[in-house]
Amino acid sequence: MIKGDQKVMKLQENWKTAAFPPAPTAPAEAVEAAPDTGAEKLTDRLKSMLELTERLTDLTESENLALAERRVRDIEDMLEEKATLSRLYENGMKSLGELKIDWSKADLDVREKLRLAAERLTKAVDENTMRLEIGMTVNKHVIDQISDVVKGAVPHSGTYSRSGKKGTEGAKASANSVSVALDQTL
Repeated sequence: MIKGDQKVMKLQENWKTAAFPPAPTAPAEAVEAAPDTGAEKLTDRLKSMLELTERLTDLTESENLALAERRVRDIEDMLEEKATLSRLYENGMKSLGELKIDWSKADLDVREKLRLAAERLTKAVDENTMRLEIGMTVNKHVIDQISDVVKGAVPHSGTYSRSGKKGTEGAKASANSVSVALDQTL
């Protein structure tokens, strides 16, 4: 997990340093003649966003596989990194959305890679949502089943049933008693 944490730290640093320069105030001819640092900064920012999107997608796909294979411990290990990457992605998209971006100035190859990465992320997130919803529904059904069994169990000696009748005495009562322990992950 250290390797993943190092990647997250690198992404955070890259995102901070890929700031946009202020809008040029020189005449259009001077701007056209000067090197296009705005387009370079935009491309750098998009490359950083691409790297972030790919990392979040890889992590989400890994979580989907762990969900499919019921590897709960692996999923728990991914949660912190996923939360960090999600916040970075959300902030990055919000930042890009607030800018008046002239997409024609961005590198065509980077734009296309970012579009494909966004599609891949959308697909992974949709699958993740479906798997998590299924898992929650199954867990709820299991808990409901356990609850129904416990409610319907014959009470043991010295207790009252749901109808208010006192339970039967002796070994028969203890044999019919149900002991239940729930794991907190349910």
